[in-house]
Amino acid sequence: MPKVLCKIHIILHFAFKNKELYKMKLLTKFLALMLICTTAMSITSCLGDSNDNDYSEYQITPEKYTLYLNEMAGNYTGKMYFYNDTISKVNKTDSVSVSVMIKGIGDSTITVLNFPPKCLARLVKNKEAKEALEHAESMPITAKFYLYQKDKEINNAYYGVYPSDLIYNLNYKDGNHKVRFTFAQVYRNSGEYYFNRTAFEMRLYRIYVDDIEDRTLTFSSDINSILQISVQKY
Repeated sequence: MPKVLCKIHIILHFAFKNKELYKMKLLTKFLALMLICTTAMSITSCLGDSNDNDYSEYQITPEKYTLYLNEMAGNYTGKMYFYNDTISKVNKTDSVSVSVMIKGIGDSTITVLNFPPKCLARLVKNKEAKEALEHAESMPITAKFYLYQKDKEINNAYYGVYPSDLIYNLNYKDGNHKVRFTFAQVYRNSGEYYFNRTAFEMRLYRIYVDDIEDRTLTFSSDINSILQISVQKY
């Protein structure tokens, strides 16, 4: 069950391409609920004649954990995708090129080396901060990650991503100002790694201008909060 649910999560989240996302999200929740119920009944019916090690096939042993960390470490390049309602065409999916560095043993961090302000400025309500951010330099953002499950049939590993705050120090209106972006810390199914490729998701939560709240995003349902990154090792 964990493998199937994770795959549905990855596929459906990366499938959004237009303004019908909200309807698709409702369908996603319904399908996930149906899958859980069906799988639960299936597991219950099989408990009597199966061994006790079924779930162990999904667990990551300490040895396998170390192996994954060593394998994942390196430099990656690819795209970050986000919803941009300023685009005139029907497909509102926008993208920017990003570079990613993953550190394994002793660190377990993912760093987007050139996190672009383009995908964030559109969300800021403060007009002066928004304009300054549109002309700001890219900044790195680092997130801790934790492997929690593997695929029993293929070599996929699933991990949670927990980003640190992203802070831009800006100068406008003849003074220095700070715009801070915080990210949700609750999405465990937020990343997948397979053979030198990885895709993960980060969700914006709150935006602060000079430590005053500018905007709060409903990260569980607001399409604007979703930042999806897909990269390949080079």
